[in-house]
Parts: sequence; structure tokens; C-alpha cells
Amino acid sequence: ELDGVEILSEEESAKIEKRKDARIIPMRWIRTNKNESTANSDFLAKSRMVAIGFRDKCLGQYRRDAPTISKLAEYLILVILCALGFISVCGDIKNAYFQGKDFEREVYLRQPKGGLRGLPKGVLMRAKKAIYGFAEAARLFWLALRDVFIEDGWVQSKLECVLFYHWDEEGQLRGIAGTHVDDVLGGFRPDFEDAAFTKVKQRFRFGKWEKDEFVFRRREWKRGPDGEGRITMRSYAMGVNTLKL
Repeated sequence: ELDGVEILSEEESAKIEKRKDARIIPMRWIRTNKNESTANSDFLAKSRMVAIGFRDKCLGQYRRDAPTISKLAEYLILVILCALGFISVCGDIKNAYFQGKDFEREVYLRQPKGGLRGLPKGVLMRAKKAIYGFAEAARLFWLALRDVFIEDGWVQSKLECVLFYHWDEEGQLRGIAGTHVDDVLGGFRPDFEDAAFTKVKQRFRFGKWEKDEFVFRRREWKRGPDGEGRITMRSYAMGVNTLKL
């Protein structure tokens, strides 16, 4: 659905397997409990299929740096939200790396052990996106996200590249946002709510989009009726495993 790979035919796969110069990377499943660090939460199973990146013979040949928000920029956003009475929002982009820029090099993927439903044994896939496991995956996603923010009218901060501002025609701030991998933290004036992230939401699929009460980087944020914001980390702290020495 996200067009992250192209499935080859059995004949094409056999030809690729015979090529000495073909870059074929195996895949595997990663199983986790998504609620592992949250206290008093039910087990929430999550499975993600990833490329075994260390088997990539091109490691080190491509840029892989991808910026994330600093603590200072995060708190700057939250202070401005309260000071200017902005609506606070937090979004989580689903299957983020599948929505990054196209993968320009020729790489093929081998099915994980047990195969994939609907695919004959031995069939390969050509990577069209830098999916989870590839060294440059985070960077290609970040570049795509940055470009859409700018296309949507946001201005990138000169002090921190993951910080964005949105100004109205009179030069007044009407929106502020920051990104941390596949999470977006921001806020806007009430009169700008419908237009604030129009193209961003059209281009990327969000798993969740919450207002005034959410968790960002394991910090719990809540706006009170008086506009005051409160940050806690109770769930994270209670979910930390103890060690016996």
C-alpha cells in the first residue's frame, strides 16, 4: 500500500540470485511490547519486519545523519504554546520510513525465515524505500518530512533545523512545530487550526493526532483549563525495571 518494495517474479529473482554484483539483504521480524516502559499497561504486541542492515555491503558510503529535536527546542515550543494561548498538538507518523524519499540505489530484499504470506518461496523484493534497518533510512524520511513542511508554508529555524515557524501576512506567529524522528510536536492559534498542517497530513499517514493531552518523548503533557501546561514522567518512571544487586 505504501509502495515500499517491488515484488519480483520467480524468474527475475532467480536471475538476480545468479548475479555476483547483486546486493541482496536478508530480512527478519522484530517482536516487541509497545507498552514495555509504561506502568500498569497491558501487553501490546508489535511486529516489524526490518532489513538486516549490517549485511549491507555499502555501509559507510551514504549519508545517514538525521536531526532530532533538542530538549531546549522542545521546551521552547511548550513555553510559546502557553504564553500565546496556542492549541497544542502531537502526531505520530505511521510506518514513517516507508514514506521517506525514494531509495535510489539497487538493493534487493530476501524474505524472512518462514517466508511472507502470498509470496512463493525464494521470491525477492526490490527496495523502493529505505525501510527500517538501512543506515540512511532515517535521513531519507527526515528529508521528505522537511520538504513537505516547507511546501506547507513553514519556515525552518536557522538555530535548529527541526524547528519550524508559521507566520501570518502581518508577520505574527501563528504556528510552531518541531520533529523528532516520526513524531511531530507543535501548536497554533485557534484560527489557524484547519490550515496548519494541511499538506503534511495529506503527504504522511498519521497513526495518531492528539490535542492538549499527549505523550511526547515519554513526557506526559497536559493543558489545564487556565491554559497552564504541566509535564510529568510518572508512567515512564513507574515502568522502569528494578535491578537486584
